[in-house]
Amino acid sequence: MATAKMTWSTKRSKYHNDTVEVDGIRYDSRGEYQRHCFLKLMERAGEISELRYHVKFTLFPKGSKELIRMPDGTEVVLRTYDREHWYEADFVYKNKRGEMIVEDFKGYETEEFKRKRILFNAIYHQDIKIVKLTNASVN
Repeated sequence: MATAKMTWSTKRSKYHNDTVEVDGIRYDSRGEYQRHCFLKLMERAGEISELRYHVKFTLFPKGSKELIRMPDGTEVVLRTYDREHWYEADFVYKNKRGEMIVEDFKGYETEEFKRKRILFNAIYHQDIKIVKLTNASVN
């Protein structure tokens, strides 16, 4: 059996997490890496399928416009996006019922994430499952 190459970063992020790299895959925290290991076990056991990680979902394509409709029916451009905006899910997989689950491992929910979660829900008509590390166990 091959052994995995694992490295930890020495530079701490502003949220005090250690990034982990295993076999060329970067995880934002040790907890996210542990969650990936758990999901791999669930996949082997047949509980989930089609496990993918760091999947990007487009929220606003480059050149898209944010509009408001005036009472007279005219549209006013509030903002034009000069670059693509996306949400990157930590994990995406299918459960036993064949439903796609979009999951994010969080130690702390930032305001930016909360905004992206609302946009994701509005665009893709699906919520993001939040998994948190609590007292050294994943909930």
